[in-house]
Amino acid sequence: MATLTQSYLVKTLPEALNAIGSWRFSAGQTVVDPDLFPAIEGVLRISNKYNFLDIAAAMKETLARFLVGSPEALFRLLARLNRTLRGSLSDPVWRYQPPTFLKFAHNHRIPALLPGIYYLILSVYDPNELAQTQEVPAVDKIRCLTGFPGLYAQLTSGNDLLKEGEGRNRVFWNFVSLSREDQQKIWDSLPGLFRLGTWEDLKRGVVSTAVS
Repeated sequence: MATLTQSYLVKTLPEALNAIGSWRFSAGQTVVDPDLFPAIEGVLRISNKYNFLDIAAAMKETLARFLVGSPEALFRLLARLNRTLRGSLSDPVWRYQPPTFLKFAHNHRIPALLPGIYYLILSVYDPNELAQTQEVPAVDKIRCLTGFPGLYAQLTSGNDLLKEGEGRNRVFWNFVSLSREDQQKIWDSLPGLFRLGTWEDLKRGVVSTAVS
């Protein structure tokens, strides 16, 4: 997508979000079409400025569903991350993206995106690395690290085979190997593990103030 008009974007947003992490963008050292989020932000700014609340609400709902707001969206991104890294412990392109999603979710007040984004963050940062990085704000970092033990235990079935500093983020890629039922169970548990409240709260725009 070389140039995204606003009307075209509104119609094709699900397709554009589904393309994140695909090979055509990874080959260019980015996992997201560079025109996509500036165009989305442009539509949201205009919608808010001129009180087009229905357009803004529809766009946020689409973002929450297709970016990383469902087990299917998380599966898609993790499968592409796994394919792209091919066993590497880190990749600067993928490490850059979840904090970018996080900033976008905060700026436009879309809290339903946070659980999936936090999961992605734990997929590209070992906890020790996450504690030291400046790419993730402190409150979000605390929520991610608070949720790590419970998620790690679910994904390893209590069999901790990796020591600190050995790329424990790779365990989070196991999501793609789980049954749909187990994926859904993990997905349902994310808001509570990250101390965000409930899915119902997040979809209403409410985030728990309890951080740890």
